Amino acid sequence: MSSLFFYKILFIVEILVSEYLFAFRMPKRKHFPLRVIGAVLVSLLMTFLYPLPFQYAYTSWYTAIMFIFLFAIAFLHIKFVFKISWSYAFFCAIASYTIRHFAYGIYVLVFSSIGWINSSDLYSSNPLDLANFDQRTIIIILSYVDIFLFCYWGVYILFASKLKAAETIKFKSTTLLLFTGLILMVDVVINAIVTYMTDTRLKDCVLYFYNILCCALVFYIEYSLINTKDMSNEMATMQEALRQAQKQYDLQKENIKIINLKCHDMKHQINEYALKGKIDQDFVKDLQEAISIYDANIKTGNEVLDIILTEKSLLCNEKDIRLTCMVGECDLFFFKEGDLYSFFGNILDNAINAVSSMENKDKKCIGVNIHQIEKFIAIKVDNYFSGEIDLSDDGLPLTKKDKNYHGFGMQSIKMITEKYGGTLNVEIDGDVFVLNIMFPVSKQ
Repeated sequence: MSSLFFYKILFIVEILVSEYLFAFRMPKRKHFPLRVIGAVLVSLLMTFLYPLPFQYAYTSWYTAIMFIFLFAIAFLHIKFVFKISWSYAFFCAIASYTIRHFAYGIYVLVFSSIGWINSSDLYSSNPLDLANFDQRTIIIILSYVDIFLFCYWGVYILFASKLKAAETIKFKSTTLLLFTGLILMVDVVINAIVTYMTDTRLKDCVLYFYNILCCALVFYIEYSLINTKDMSNEMATMQEALRQAQKQYDLQKENIKIINLKCHDMKHQINEYALKGKIDQDFVKDLQEAISIYDANIKTGNEVLDIILTEKSLLCNEKDIRLTCMVGECDLFFFKEGDLYSFFGNILDNAINAVSSMENKDKKCIGVNIHQIEKFIAIKVDNYFSGEIDLSDDGLPLTKKDKNYHGFGMQSIKMITEKYGGTLNVEIDGDVFVLNIMFPVSKQ
């Protein structure tokens, strides 16, 4: 059998391995293991059966068609196995072909430059000689494997691992995605044409240097496309969350006023009935204590802060959590109402979620300290937590589901902090999580 016959089998295996790097964290279809086995067998069978008629196979145009056919197999393969959109399946196929071509380009560039290989050998009709393996051949094979493993590992660390597990990725421009496919197809065709030209060392070096640049360009376009859309989606989501926070604040403000008014009236009515001896005194005491929970407004001098702290204190009371607030004289006038409500709402929600799972009741507590130090407003919130918290390079906690991703709550806190020129710092002291935020008043 010819070198090209074995090469096409190796090629489809390399493409499929690369594809799974980009897709394995995506939602999987039902009967995933069976689908993988079936899809791999069908892909290998179709590649094996792809005809290589002697008079046509070893020409540039036929080889180019063969590689496009193998690309189509890989494209359909990944779509069949994973529950992803057609556009993301196309993205995976392009990315996998690109990194595979990139790795192969490095391999040929290195060994052609020292005269050890000729790139056209793998495309030839000559039988593959498996009997006469010398030391140089072994070095070439081991180097080939090492180069591919290194490139695949690098792409996984830098790119593939950043893709979110349960995300439905949308692309800002489908046209641009198709354009990357066109670039890659042109590169494949040119590669096939030049490969069957007169063999020279200079030709291989120039060709594969060009191939590497093309692959790098395709990768850059693809991932800038995803990162841009990803950031756009997150910003849109957080902006919508802020708008909803403003609406919730307005509603909560009105609700608390109504509840406080009703509680105030009820306390007077209960006292009146108690004085007349119409209600048991112990029952009156219990009822007054229950009502006082809702009548206990937190007064800080800032209406928005009063609303959110009162709201969360009621929630903490329901969950048997102690919420301690120490608010000194500080002017938070520079905050928009919706921003301030969302800011402290997310901070306290995170803290409440953390301490809710604590088995030790003494550790079901949250401390909030807000005060002004000269021209800075300092905010400190501390709470206990169970388990482990991983921090990213920017010092922020990562979600449990996705170790490369901050939750929207923390992202919103960070966005609002930066919006008002503040700084955010996270400290982990044993099983205590401490959030420190500073705002310069002079900049507002």
